[in-house]
Amino acid sequence: MKLRIGGLKVNLEELEENEKKKIKVVIGNKKKELIEEETKDNKLINMEELKYYNGIGGFSNDGNEYIIEVSKEKRPQRAWANIIANDKFGTVITDNFGGYTWDSNSRLKRITRWSNNPITDTPSEFIYINENDKLWSVGNRLKTNQNYYVIHGIGYSIFKQLENNILNEVLTFVPINSKTKINKIHLKNLLREKRKINIYYGVNLVMGEDEAKTVGNIVTEKVGNKIICRNLCKDEFEDSVVIKSNKLILEYTNNKNEFMNDKIETQGISIDGRESISNGNFVGLKFELELDEFEETDIIVSLSTEEIDYIEKVDEELDNVKKFWNEKTSVLKIKTPSDETNILLNSWIIYQTLSSRLYARSGFYQSGGAVGFRDQLQDCLGMKFIDSNLLKNQIIKCCKHQFIEGDVLHWWHEETDRGIRTRFSDDLLWLPYSIIEYTDFTGDYEFLKTEVEFLEGEKLQENDDEKYDLYKTGDNKESVFKHAIKAIEKSINFGENGLPKIGSGDWNDGFSTVGNKGKGESVWLGFFLYDILNRFNKILDFMGEEEYKKRYDFIKKELKKSLNNNAWDGLWFRRAYTDNR
Repeated sequence: MKLRIGGLKVNLEELEENEKKKIKVVIGNKKKELIEEETKDNKLINMEELKYYNGIGGFSNDGNEYIIEVSKEKRPQRAWANIIANDKFGTVITDNFGGYTWDSNSRLKRITRWSNNPITDTPSEFIYINENDKLWSVGNRLKTNQNYYVIHGIGYSIFKQLENNILNEVLTFVPINSKTKINKIHLKNLLREKRKINIYYGVNLVMGEDEAKTVGNIVTEKVGNKIICRNLCKDEFEDSVVIKSNKLILEYTNNKNEFMNDKIETQGISIDGRESISNGNFVGLKFELELDEFEETDIIVSLSTEEIDYIEKVDEELDNVKKFWNEKTSVLKIKTPSDETNILLNSWIIYQTLSSRLYARSGFYQSGGAVGFRDQLQDCLGMKFIDSNLLKNQIIKCCKHQFIEGDVLHWWHEETDRGIRTRFSDDLLWLPYSIIEYTDFTGDYEFLKTEVEFLEGEKLQENDDEKYDLYKTGDNKESVFKHAIKAIEKSINFGENGLPKIGSGDWNDGFSTVGNKGKGESVWLGFFLYDILNRFNKILDFMGEEEYKKRYDFIKKELKKSLNNNAWDGLWFRRAYTDNR
């Protein structure tokens, strides 16, 4: 082995034993100096150098990471979350290592427990590190005097801290096109001595929508070096959850009291290897490892609903995630005099719209999982600048959730075909509006001829505002153009003031009961319908529909009169007429 010291190359094999020891001491001292400089004052990151630092967090220089410093003295007042997802799997992770994980539907197919408390932000997964009864955690729940950093990146999050002369980082991400969550725990020994470390990983499982339904019905077993968890009551969650690691799983337990006993801080964690039906939907794992002086190593723990193994290619998959999001966010670049605006528009808003709104349909405060007719169409309207196929495919999806009568499902779960049929008056109009936006932007008018099925289901009864039910795709097919026509015709339903009836609500859900008796009218909806009729002429010209064009021109003129005469009060436009006035 050759080593350069100063300007000399030294061959260690040719040296005497005592000379080798001296050189190793020099090397060890140099390593120690570098480590001490790296971790000086426990300041792993210079927060003052961040962009737009607000005392708790700020952006990295390239704007692609948001970095938060957490300590006993300062921490976000509420959970600060990153929604990491692809179109079939995802996780929410907060500054407290909180959040939850799901498979395909963030409500119906939760893998881990969802906490909707922004103050306590109780984690559903736990990682503890223990050395000689000195215990610390990723996140700040175990001990309030821990200092650590949270790096929320585009497609990943990192927790970084220095504790007990161990530098530890936990990287969390979801590989592209997978149903797997990766936790990569990186440990670095900062002392010139060998150390024995215990790592504990715990997870609160749900494996369904409601923990109350699955508690006591999740069975686990250790097969080789993986833990397989099954939900005996099935419900919507029929897949197994598999926990894997690149290190030997020394022990595991289903007993949370053993994992989190009252004397955890002084006695470490006592767990056993029993295989049993969990009485609390909990799984806890134990790993043991030894670190030589200044040694560093990685422990990978994956949570998955598929058998594909990403353990040996974590770095490659992380690179793929970064490449994927870089390609998405580099399609369009906006330059304004405001650097803050540029950072948000050129990366974060694109990432959050795709990851949170379209893929996850979830956030920390709302674990919905459903597809909203108007909601996801609106999201895709903005995303047409990134990928117009997103809007095109969403239009087709919404056509499939329109009834032959013209009304639509307010929202639905794709995994169950269940949704809610309502009298909301604006939902259906977002379909022709989105079709106008798509054809104007792409020039793809041939798309209007694409044939799409309708939903079938029982109509709402006279006194019904809504009905949640199972709705199936029917045999009737018509063009996207005809779907748009049916939505417009259904909306041409005016009240005594010549304005569209508000039904059980327009775009403002706060008006959900002002017109449910059938008399209330919406001024906002009148403007919306007028804009659609005005811009729909291009589509009518392309389709050669002169009769519809004449009809809509007449309706548009009458609607304009009503808006100017009955919606304007002399100073302001009214917002709506209610059932009783």
